[in-house]
Amino acid sequence: MASVSKRKWAGNEGGGRKVAGGRSGESWQVSWTEEGKRRKKAGFTTRAEAELFALEKQQAVNAGTSRPEGDRMSLTQLSVIYLQHEEQRAAREAIGKGHLRNQRAHFRNYIVRAPDFQGSTRGRAVKPFSDAIGHYKLTKIKPSTVIRFRDALFAIGLGYKAVRAHLVTLRSALEWARLRDLVPTNAADKVPVDAPAKQKDARVTPPSTTAIMEVLQASPPELAEIILFSACTGLRSGELRCLRYRHIDLEKLTVRVKVALEIDDTEGPPKSKAGYRTIPISAELGTRLLTRKTAAGASAKSLVFSNDKGGYIYRGSLLKQLNKVTAGLGWLAAGDTELDADEDDEDDGNTRFTWHALRHYAISSWIAADFNLKAVQVYAGHADVNTTWNRYGHLFPQDDQSVKMALASASIIATI
Repeated sequence: MASVSKRKWAGNEGGGRKVAGGRSGESWQVSWTEEGKRRKKAGFTTRAEAELFALEKQQAVNAGTSRPEGDRMSLTQLSVIYLQHEEQRAAREAIGKGHLRNQRAHFRNYIVRAPDFQGSTRGRAVKPFSDAIGHYKLTKIKPSTVIRFRDALFAIGLGYKAVRAHLVTLRSALEWARLRDLVPTNAADKVPVDAPAKQKDARVTPPSTTAIMEVLQASPPELAEIILFSACTGLRSGELRCLRYRHIDLEKLTVRVKVALEIDDTEGPPKSKAGYRTIPISAELGTRLLTRKTAAGASAKSLVFSNDKGGYIYRGSLLKQLNKVTAGLGWLAAGDTELDADEDDEDDGNTRFTWHALRHYAISSWIAADFNLKAVQVYAGHADVNTTWNRYGHLFPQDDQSVKMALASASIIATI
């Protein structure tokens, strides 16, 4: 049981000490037993504070939600050991280096606002921010704490995707802490981040076959080959740029996705576990690939698409070339070379013909060819079938429901 007792001692002249805010030589002490039978004590200046603390502490001990280590550890301290854990995951390729880099930036620049925060990240300025929550002890972080942090991020002008990304990192760290008995619950688990109304509709509008043909015809030969392959396989840019001939089986006509390029052009795992996949290709595309390999005298280790030196194509180079072609078609203002920074974010918009539009086209072509929903999910590398349905479900053939609706309403209408 948590107990409350009054302590008295001589004044300063007698070697005693004062309790801040209280009378000299007097305080209220709470004693309680933590899990593991460790006796703990805490001092207070008033009896009311002591009794309230004793009640809360005893309730936590009785409910099994007392976390003494979480009482002592701050979120800043947690971020250090959590990121060390994530570095180990990155080393064994459980997560990508880009994901780890983003988590570091989220903690450093906003969540804990470390002294070494960067003034800009990937060309985006880091805004002034005074509402970091790194000083909070883990057990003191409540849903209301997370909500205030979320609202503060919106208040300084961060967009929906940026705020959502920061909360995902915070939620992951607190979940890691919960599984290690540092906190009883994950305070960020159910804190929502509402998307703007225009982004709540996740449905994708892919480019038409006519548009793809126009781009192909207006592109130089090498770019046209890359565009054609992307529009047929739906590979993400990072997967496409490190694809080697050993990943292609020209007899079985399949492409295996096993690696993807990180932001720093080093090879790592695909976006998720679902990213490891095998995609069938047509005989015509297989013939083109065989001709390409033979003409180049390429080996199994050779990149299918490479720069002039045989290395990886720079991710911005592809989009710059595509922008040049689409500008010539009048689809995009000349000189607009903005990178599609969210190329791996399936929530990207459809206002521009970005490189990711080729992936949307590939997926829509599979649906038009009567692939079932599960097959589309697997070949697209989506983590779950709901993702595929939410974005591309409207493209699947729909039964005419008007006749069924008439039959359903007939019995009640006939009675009037």
